[in-house]
Amino acid sequence: IEVASIATSFSSFISGASVEIDVSKRRLVLSVGELTRQVADSNRSPHGPSLSLRGRLGGAAHRTYQQAHRNSGSYRQEVHLDVSYSRTIADAGDWNVRIRGRLDGLIEEIDRAVIEEIKTVALPKASFSALQLDDYPRHRRQVDIYLYLLTFARPEHPCAGRLVYINLTDGRQRSFEIAYRPDDVEPVVNEVVAELILREIRRSHEAALKRKIAPKISFPFSDLRTGQDEIILAVSDCMRKKKHLVLEAPTGLGKTVAVLHAAVQYALENDKQVMFLTSKTTQQDLVFETALHIKAGNTFPRILLLRAKQKLCPLDEPRCGAGDCPYIEDFQRRFRCCHRIQNFLNEGVIHPDRLAELGEREKLCPVEAQLALCEDADLIIGDYNYAFDPGCRLLSLFEDRDPSRLILIVDEAHNLPDRARSYYSAALLRDEVQQAVANQEAEIIKDFNRALEAIQSQFEYYLNEAPETPDPYPIQLSPSSWDKIAADFEEAVVPYWYRLTAEESGTDEDPILALQRTLESFSRAVNFNGENFAHLLRRNPTPALEVLCLDAGPFLKETFECLHSSVCMSATLQPFESTKSLLGMGKNVQFLALQSSFPFEYCRLVVDPSVTTLYRERDENVDAIALKIDLFCALLNRKALAFFPSFDLMKRIVANLKTPSIFLQEEGVSDAARLNLLRSFKRCRRGLLCSVMGGVFAEGIDLPGDLAEAALVVGVGLPQICTENEMIRAYYDRLGENGFEYAYLYPGMRRVIQSVGRIIRSETDRGLILLLDRRYASEHYQ
Repeated sequence: IEVASIATSFSSFISGASVEIDVSKRRLVLSVGELTRQVADSNRSPHGPSLSLRGRLGGAAHRTYQQAHRNSGSYRQEVHLDVSYSRTIADAGDWNVRIRGRLDGLIEEIDRAVIEEIKTVALPKASFSALQLDDYPRHRRQVDIYLYLLTFARPEHPCAGRLVYINLTDGRQRSFEIAYRPDDVEPVVNEVVAELILREIRRSHEAALKRKIAPKISFPFSDLRTGQDEIILAVSDCMRKKKHLVLEAPTGLGKTVAVLHAAVQYALENDKQVMFLTSKTTQQDLVFETALHIKAGNTFPRILLLRAKQKLCPLDEPRCGAGDCPYIEDFQRRFRCCHRIQNFLNEGVIHPDRLAELGEREKLCPVEAQLALCEDADLIIGDYNYAFDPGCRLLSLFEDRDPSRLILIVDEAHNLPDRARSYYSAALLRDEVQQAVANQEAEIIKDFNRALEAIQSQFEYYLNEAPETPDPYPIQLSPSSWDKIAADFEEAVVPYWYRLTAEESGTDEDPILALQRTLESFSRAVNFNGENFAHLLRRNPTPALEVLCLDAGPFLKETFECLHSSVCMSATLQPFESTKSLLGMGKNVQFLALQSSFPFEYCRLVVDPSVTTLYRERDENVDAIALKIDLFCALLNRKALAFFPSFDLMKRIVANLKTPSIFLQEEGVSDAARLNLLRSFKRCRRGLLCSVMGGVFAEGIDLPGDLAEAALVVGVGLPQICTENEMIRAYYDRLGENGFEYAYLYPGMRRVIQSVGRIIRSETDRGLILLLDRRYASEHYQ
């Protein structure tokens, strides 16, 4: 049924996968799926096998049902419905509205047309028998909307709907007849259409207002530090040219506020959106405070600070998939009707603490609320994951809307390559496999034997072939073998899942279902091709097979290329060519390196070559290093920072210290505990804050003035020599680069420079820096 055909190549519109709005031409193109999403929440998917497997099972059930009815002369499947009409919107005038969808089935009966919508569920037998039409509101609403469109397209032909449910657990079917209820459906459709149009008109009006306000967004401080004007000009120039800027500026210069000011001002002028991404929560909080200074009480820019689900969820354990969370029930409607959400937008400051408080008061999910507010924010502050992790990326910004509106600012960008490598690496532990099937009945396990025996064979083969060494050993996994293992396990897990569901057993934490998800993910990782991936066997602490990403540059490139522009900044990005390679940037990039404005005479740098942290000499140097730290603190008689290459070495040295008032960073503690430690250190008159290089206290914190007047660095900060780093080294050697520099020297020196940068925070600071290791005296490290 092709009721209308309208070109979709609009000159200027917001465009996502399911919504297109052109204010200048007064056109709205909307999918039935998006329209349904706006009017009814989905029932949350239960925990179970992977989403992709469930999708395949549902698709197969759809096709089986349709095949069984295809011989009926009156039955047509996958029918496209495309309806266009004019609608007068209050305060918006006349609009052309186009709604598109695809019917699962259309039956042309003598006196009416019947729309069929097929849905699959996995329910116990009793629950399926007791299923009611309104148990899945979104499903019913989808049929209602199709009836509305078909009636609009063919007003002279009566029509009805049929919602068909197929229970995957036993193949049973149930059908619900749905009569068209114009008084119930039409107002809802009209309301959503009007809301989408008015929202976009408001956004257009706001864009015009932002363009006027942008030149008035002044630099938040009275004086520019040396180099900040150069940063502002470089950022603005890259934005205009749609380029990427790699910026190296020393700590204490004020690069964050300079970059943020220039990017926000450009974004407001040109209807863009800024994402400021960091690797640590402490840095995000500092950026948020800086953004408030830039905002200076204005409505724009709207600032949104994102927090991870685990930190923001009001429940002790998130139950997003269990269907029993009161905060998510009827979320779409309650969110649209919540006046306090509009107050947040009017104020232009959206902090996770305020969303958490709102969630408690309104019983509204703060996690979903922050995601829903992303579209309205001018500046989003959050973790690298929201842009670069394929499992956590904000789809509303990168897929549903045009990502070329986005400007990314990547803070401490030297951390991004390592983080990105972790996104594309994977591991399978033998214990995980064994524990998944432990305590299971033999009758159940026999269905999985083929896959389990193949997994066991893989482990046995590599454990027998590889030398007995405590270090990970390079191997070569077979993609076809792991594809078959995953497929065999999937074949057995389907009836297992159905049985669990039919018996009403909980599937939330079922180990076999979790193993299916792990195997599918691991198999996908094994299939990554290219020199930038390697495979490992790890024996300790438990046998594991691993896929190691050596270089995530090609994946980062895909993200950077879809943006308007970006700024990757840090105090440690040289040499630029290596950074360009690690970030996957092409030719469309500019570089800027600024010298420190810190007066050289204000900082004393001392190298003590009498000790070392070289692994083979570490034990004999622990006491000597502790003695030197005690002497340093006694002579200083002020607050100081000490940075170590690892938690293990730090604990060994600190255990030998006589210095009073030691504040020790513990491994794996919460953000709150780390913040309390920092507050305690700031309050003391004299003390030593001990932490690890590359950790939360080595980057992104400000300790100006007498809050920290000296820093000592133990060792050169090189990553541990291990199989993984040796494989990274060999990879870059094969590319014709200096592998040692990529794998060890650059990361190590960046950690050192970041650490001592905590002392150099302003042009008036004075500080003392002590580097403890004889390697600092060698030319290679200077």
